[in-house]
This record gives sequence, C-alpha cells and structure tokens, in this order.
Amino acid sequence: MSFVAKCALVFAIPALCAVSVSAVADDTELPYEAYKTLATDLGQRVGAREPLETLAVDTQTLIELGTEVLRAYGVANPNCAEQLAVVEADLATMGDLSVEAIHTKYHNGVGIPAGPRHCYFGRALVVHPVMNLVRFEDGLTAAELEAAEHEYFEVVGHIVRAQANIENPPN
Repeated sequence: MSFVAKCALVFAIPALCAVSVSAVADDTELPYEAYKTLATDLGQRVGAREPLETLAVDTQTLIELGTEVLRAYGVANPNCAEQLAVVEADLATMGDLSVEAIHTKYHNGVGIPAGPRHCYFGRALVVHPVMNLVRFEDGLTAAELEAAEHEYFEVVGHIVRAQANIENPPN
C-alpha cells in the first residue's frame, strides 16, 4: 500500500497527507532541528520580553513545523492517528479556548480520542505553542511569562521524543 493510501486510511482525510513518503521513511526531511532551534529561540526571546506580536508570528511558524511532525507521528504510530487527526482539525479553533481548557482537553487528552500514552509527544508539539498564543492575547503577567518560557523549552524535549517515536514506533 502506498504512503498516501496508508495516510488517507489512517487520517481519513487525504489533505492531511502532505507529508512526503520520504519524510516518513527518511526522517531527515522532517523539521526536527528547525523546530528545536525555533522553540529554543522563542524561549529565550520570551524571557527577554520581546514584543508579543513578534513572538506570536514565530510561534505560529513553530505550530506549522510541529504540525508536519504530528502528521508523520500519526502515520508512524497508527494507534495515535485518530487522536492526532482531531488535534490537527481543532487547531483552527483551539486558540479560542482558555489556556486551562486547552491544557485539559488537548494536553491531558480529556475529550479527544484515547490513545497510548506516547501519543502525547505528537500532540504536544502544537498544543504547547497554542497555549502560548492564548497567553499572548492579553499580555503576560510574571507567572504567565514564566509559563510561556517553560512551554517553549519543554517542547524542545518533546521534539526529541517525537523523533525517536517516529524512527522506532513504540506501537
């Protein structure tokens, strides 16, 4: 079965199959390093109190990079596919929720299809940055500044785990 056919079956939406065959077979095409570098940079910049508008633009880029990896994660880990498809489909409206609601539903997985615990590493790559976008909307208190900085540095570790789970799926 071709990659596109497998992807379409897993996600049930062919448009989600934009990840190339070689990107799953040869993970060097997936943006692991770009994601890691941008997340680290954003963590440093939020700590330096860079303007939130600039951080928001780059956070959106981080979400786009994370979405590429999320798609490949779902293909490599079919037990996560349904859950990750819901997370990706909800990205357009996820930012309308509060940080607490995003954390509960998408970070903790309450209200999305069940999957193995390791599915978290696929969805975390977009969920943490979205929570920061919501934090940026009203400015940052000292506690929110610390939380935003933490979110960026946390996903640096998650991208490493996601890469490992794509290369050697635990399913």
